[in-house]
Amino acid sequence: MKDKKHYHYTALFCEENIWHLAKTLENEGFSMENMTVLLLSNPLQQIVVLNQSSCPEGEAVIWDYHVILQLEKNNQPWIYDFDSRLDFPISKKSYFCASFPKPDALHKPYQMFIRYIPANNYLQRFSSDRSHMKGIISADKFPSYPPILAKRIAERITLTEYFDISRCLSDGSWVERYLDN
Repeated sequence: MKDKKHYHYTALFCEENIWHLAKTLENEGFSMENMTVLLLSNPLQQIVVLNQSSCPEGEAVIWDYHVILQLEKNNQPWIYDFDSRLDFPISKKSYFCASFPKPDALHKPYQMFIRYIPANNYLQRFSSDRSHMKGIISADKFPSYPPILAKRIAERITLTEYFDISRCLSDGSWVERYLDN
């Protein structure tokens, strides 16, 4: 496995970074059946994340959502998070213990949900119009490549649809409340 610096990355676009990572790992011979995209959010769109490189060590950041990749290798789930200062990859258990407060330490509205998206469906159906960042960051901070668009218009799923955890989608994804680290 390569160092994360060897993979495609644009700050503040985790959903596109993970799309590109899944595509690259597939091209490197990893089975799509062993990859799952995890989209983390809650109804308030305010999740507490620790050990993110965007904030000082020991402090938390509040994201409206975050997207990471889970890859099963040797019957062990590994997490890939470009924005974390933790190892890349890191075991799922270690990642969640070091990245999120215990759910019972948070008021219920701030507790996190995880949308599990089969990676092959994410690659085929995810479409980004980048509207969530327009007016928030300057144009020069946007990715230099065109937005990711699913080929079949009728099957496109946008980021907004993915992080609406109350929404049932037709891509095989499901949502669970994060209960334990």
